[in-house]
Amino acid sequence: MSFDLAFVVLDPLLGFLSQDSFPLDGDSTVDNLKQQVRKRFKVEEVDVSMLDDERDIIETSEDMRQLSWIVIVSRAALLPSSAKLAPIAATQKNERIWLVVVAGGEDKAATLRTSYQAAAVAATRSKHDPPSHTAVESKLVDEQLLENADAILNGRPQALTGPPVGVYHPVFTAFQRRCSSSDDLSSDDVRSTAHFLAASCRYYQHENTRKNAIGGSLADLMHGLKPSGIFSPCEILDSGGCILEPDVHVTVTSCLLPKRGPAPQIMCALLGEIRNGISSPLEHATHGYRTLCATPELDDVRRGTSMPMFLLSISGPQLVIAGVVFVDRVVVGRLTDTISLVPVQQYEHLRAGTSSFDAVVDRVGKLLRALRESVLELQRWYASTEDMKIAWRMPGTDPHPHLTKVGKYSLIYQARIACDIPSRAIWFASISATGMVDRRCIVKFAPRYDGETHRLLYANEAAPLLYYCDWSDSVGQMVAVYEYVERLEREPEPEEIDKLRLAVAALHKAGRVHGDLRFPNILVTKGKLMIIDYDWAGLEGEVTYPADINLSEECGWHSEVRSFGNIMAQHDDWLVDKLADASPSSFVHSYM
Repeated sequence: MSFDLAFVVLDPLLGFLSQDSFPLDGDSTVDNLKQQVRKRFKVEEVDVSMLDDERDIIETSEDMRQLSWIVIVSRAALLPSSAKLAPIAATQKNERIWLVVVAGGEDKAATLRTSYQAAAVAATRSKHDPPSHTAVESKLVDEQLLENADAILNGRPQALTGPPVGVYHPVFTAFQRRCSSSDDLSSDDVRSTAHFLAASCRYYQHENTRKNAIGGSLADLMHGLKPSGIFSPCEILDSGGCILEPDVHVTVTSCLLPKRGPAPQIMCALLGEIRNGISSPLEHATHGYRTLCATPELDDVRRGTSMPMFLLSISGPQLVIAGVVFVDRVVVGRLTDTISLVPVQQYEHLRAGTSSFDAVVDRVGKLLRALRESVLELQRWYASTEDMKIAWRMPGTDPHPHLTKVGKYSLIYQARIACDIPSRAIWFASISATGMVDRRCIVKFAPRYDGETHRLLYANEAAPLLYYCDWSDSVGQMVAVYEYVERLEREPEPEEIDKLRLAVAALHKAGRVHGDLRFPNILVTKGKLMIIDYDWAGLEGEVTYPADINLSEECGWHSEVRSFGNIMAQHDDWLVDKLADASPSSFVHSYM
């Protein structure tokens, strides 16, 4: 048997280098192939793997740069140097690629690894003060900075706004849906809520008395989810001697830690009236959560999951519920506004003949019922061995989104993009479907994303292929999945800008606008320009610029652009005209 054996060569980071061939005869071995690759690519280390999974054997006509080699190689079988190729080739079809060569000996996961979580854990472990000492405003001013590894992404300041917590676990959006349920409260829930409100609105001389009163009624509302202590009994601040206690939480044994201890689902911080520069109990509970997640006993849980939990903050007669996860850093998402536990005389209730007390019992009772049901859901998730199976991902990367199926497609996340902009929720991923080889793609979660504008520009060869775009109830965001296109670092050619201008004109003819056609959203690719990021796009006259748009001169907006102003076709045209003068290296973020 003698024919040319087709194979692909990848770099150490599993990026495509070339498609090649090797003259095969009866005595050819894997080592012969390695020698050819060493000579051609001038490398020492060479690995040869066989794609023995039928879904990974690739037609030679495929666009090799678009395939997700990182996932394909993870399923391949490494071949020994002495293995003869002819017997293996006899089982394979011609005109298909079933051998992959990785040239070089570097760490294949190097560029995909994120060091944020490891740095956050190390920084947290280096702190020896309890949460009541770290969660004070005088310290937060210096510590809540983006450059600090253990800064908490809670929106304070605005630059430290993290991605939506619903991206990492569906329990948080499920909680919010339960809050809006119209189902009546049971008589037991009504009575327990009334007792809880009465306890929360009293004044107390001693914090322990307050803790017992509120904690006891809260435990009744949580229906058997027994509170227990996790921190020291009390932590006293020097400034005024005010006692702060993150004193109620609920635990459940996790299957990942059968012998090491509990994994909590809810942490509650109770605090009297705020004074002496002390931060809110929500800050206090968040710092307690960060300390908890960094403990060595929970390393396995943190590496395998995003450690989802609820935070319940009660400050005087005010209540807030938040969701929290630990991914690259601690991310806090407020799930409710600040709710008064003192009856509020709202006009709509008075007009409807409902007493203020009945109204607050109904609202708080339904909210705590939703919390109880959501904590039970989280409890089952932690306890379920099946649910704790984590989708394959590169070693060392941080936890990924929970959404792994969109329409007919399956997703495997590889790395988060632009971690230095905390609010962004965008990932490199691999997409596959029946009869489709794994391909590289981008997955973006956003409050809005206009798929129609994206598809229209793709039809005019000015956008990547959009695989999927729809709202996800389990995430609470729009989900857009589109093909990965490599950005070339070069100036756009005049004819490429002319083609883009024609595509944008077709967009405007259809009555749609994009809104942000600056260089960061223009991919210079082989032979053409492609537009990405359709968060602002939509029908002209309906879509508007965001409130926090960056209006600095460096952005180069049209003079009519304003916060909440309508996005107009002439604004798009203005930015396209400026592309000829823009530099690929210039990047000014669209938001303040």
